Amino acid sequence: MTRQRSCPACNAKANGIKTRISYPHVECEFSLISKTDKPSIIFTKDFPSFDDLIKVKEEIQQLKLVPIKSDEIYEKYHSIANEDLISSIEFTSNVIFLENMYPYLLPEDISQNIIWIKDNTSEIEIHNFIKDKYTELSLSRQNFDAIIFERPLNITTKLVKGSFPQIRHIHFWFKK
Repeated sequence: MTRQRSCPACNAKANGIKTRISYPHVECEFSLISKTDKPSIIFTKDFPSFDDLIKVKEEIQQLKLVPIKSDEIYEKYHSIANEDLISSIEFTSNVIFLENMYPYLLPEDISQNIIWIKDNTSEIEIHNFIKDKYTELSLSRQNFDAIIFERPLNITTKLVKGSFPQIRHIHFWFKK
């Protein structure tokens, strides 16, 4: 099932399965998500650098290629109560940008960050935050300098589903 939707920030039409946001054009692109039952895992032996991963950006955004955590990080993450995880995220505004405290096994040249979003934050506010973040970090949307994706909460496939459903968040990776 495909739904037609307009981007709230620029009114461009987007096609795709709507999870939260799904805009294929560069100005608003950050979550082209499709249901994938058998995703592949991102291994650093196959993707040793950010430049290798950016080539498969769309597969990452569509959750056909997914990252995993090291056993140590996985155990650390799952040993903490959800309430403690939630309290560790200090909102100073509706949308904040933090380094991923429990990073994935990805190449060393990738900065792994998370955009945390309070409930009832408008899509326009999220879009503008991301647009401003690109500018602040001197990234170019036209050159595809970042990989941005969101794991939908309604997908149950183990490798694809979001592991922290209490607070909406978007992964934001870029080259260090």
